[in-house]
Order: sequence, then structure tokens, then C-alpha cells
Amino acid sequence: MKKQSIAVIAAALLLAAPVAVPAVTTFAAGNSQFVINHNNMHPYAGPESLEGGWVVVGYHGAPIYTTYQTSTKTKRVLQRGTSWRYSGVVTYRDGSQWYDLGGGHQWVRASDLTSGLVINQKGVVKVKYVPGYSIAVWNFFDHGKVTGKLLKNGTSWKYSRYSIRDNTRWYDLGGNQWVDGRYVQKLK
Repeated sequence: MKKQSIAVIAAALLLAAPVAVPAVTTFAAGNSQFVINHNNMHPYAGPESLEGGWVVVGYHGAPIYTTYQTSTKTKRVLQRGTSWRYSGVVTYRDGSQWYDLGGGHQWVRASDLTSGLVINQKGVVKVKYVPGYSIAVWNFFDHGKVTGKLLKNGTSWKYSRYSIRDNTRWYDLGGNQWVDGRYVQKLK
């Protein structure tokens, strides 16, 4: 009986014993240093998501990284306006995201991408604006700049692809020469 009582008491003590934890987690809950150290040790919110889809490279292009850490940049940069298939996403606690392009260590930052979708489709648009006036040509559909080229009202132009950004369709006339869909009529 004595051995049985000692075993029960020993088991109870072991279960109630404090568990050793790394020193960084022993800071007081209100201590901001704990939050900083914890986020530096575990900067992403969880494991890589295995969702997939397509991303479009933003105006300045997108450098490729070997991991989802910014210190691993390669010499390769994806051209603006190009579309790429991704197979996973890592989301950091600050909300920033990285997309896994697959093929072994090919990652891009979400901040280097655009929210527009590019669709490869050929056709013809006709400028529908104020008679006697012209519309501007832009170098990109997502926060691009005016190129200085103007297209006169009533002229028709072939396009090779289009994008939808903020409920506006943009047409690429080739060579990243984009026109705002609000000022053209799609013919074909």
C-alpha cells in the first residue's frame, strides 16, 4: 500500500511540475519585447497554404527569391504585366504575402504584383471619345504613366490582350501600350 501511495503522489507531482520553456516566452504578457521577439522567431502566421492560381507582375517587375525571405533574391526579374501560375502562399503576421511559383525555390512578393487579371485575347477596339479629341496611351494598366501617344476619336486599333482593374477594362495594343476601356468600343 505504501509503494502504491508513493507512486500516486509521484505521478501527481510530475503532472503538476512546471514545464521548461524557452526564456523568450517567459516575459510578462504586457511586455512589448515579448511580441517583438516572438514575431521575429515566428514571422509568418502559419504553414504554407497550398492554394493555387495566377498572379500578374506589377509595374516595376518582380524579382524572384529562392525562399520567402527577402535576403534570398536571385538575378532573375519577371517582366511587368506577365502572368504566372502559383502553387502556394505564405502569409506573414503583418499581412504581407509571398507566392510560390514552383520549380524549386522560386518565390515572389505580393507587393511586386498587381491585382489586375490579364487575359490573352486578340481583337479590335475603336476610340469612342469626343469628336476632334484624342485619348491617352498608358505604359501599364495598373498605375501606369501616360506615354505621350494619343489616339484620335474614331480610329480603330488591334489589341493582343486585356486586363480588368477596378472594374475597368484596359486593352494592350502591343508593347505595353494600354488604353482605358471606358473610351473605346470593342469591335471584335
